[in-house]
Amino acid sequence: MDSIKSNALSGFIAGGLQTFTTYPLKTTIKYQYFTGDNMLTSFINLKNNKDTSRFYRGILASCLKSCLGRMGETSVYTYFNNKENLSHSEKTSLIALTSTGWKSLLIPLDTMGNMYQVRGKLGKEIIKDKIKNEGLIRTFYSGGTLYLSNMFIGSYIWFNFYMIFNNNLPKIKNDDLRNASIGFSCTLISDLTLNPLRIVKTYKQSSTKYITYMDSFKEIVQSKGIGNYLGRGMGTRLLLNCLNSSIYVVLWKRFEKIFKSSDY
Repeated sequence: MDSIKSNALSGFIAGGLQTFTTYPLKTTIKYQYFTGDNMLTSFINLKNNKDTSRFYRGILASCLKSCLGRMGETSVYTYFNNKENLSHSEKTSLIALTSTGWKSLLIPLDTMGNMYQVRGKLGKEIIKDKIKNEGLIRTFYSGGTLYLSNMFIGSYIWFNFYMIFNNNLPKIKNDDLRNASIGFSCTLISDLTLNPLRIVKTYKQSSTKYITYMDSFKEIVQSKGIGNYLGRGMGTRLLLNCLNSSIYVVLWKRFEKIFKSSDY
């Protein structure tokens, strides 16, 4: 139980720190997902916005989602990873399923974060209008199906390879370098699989009105073509998430050592 508590707190702090430090880049990616522009154009458009806080819109919702999500993930991982009677595939499946169930509670935070990152200040009024026209549930749980699908598949892939790498890669003197490399590799594999689904989810969540997944997909493809859709945000997203994951795993393991040594 002490191990679960220390990992939960470590995940909470690490999740918040890694989200805050790379948030402007994350905003650029979400904006790029919606518009289909390249990274440089997206960054310039955001930078030229009169809103001085444009890159940090939605940061409270996003950081809270990341803190709580990582806290749940690390707790679940620690619990099932210590079950010696479970096989590797059973551990991975249970970790992915349980953490996805926990993250289902965080969908409204994901929706709010995406809306503000894509729409900026206008996000607040758009959310109000959508609640008025479509209701609270339909507004805040827009994109929820793909969100949960992304979470389950992403968690399964990430923790599957995390356990493989962590158990088989040799220990080195520099733990931070080893942990960063593991986090980078796990996220690279996961993101190559999930990027197309994330684009549709972000587009749907950021729409000014209710739109189906199929209509979201059609609008994206009709706007700039299937090639743009498949590669949209890919380079930027990989850079951000791999960087995020490297930072996260390093911080997670560092805080875990601190809390364990202090008998938290």
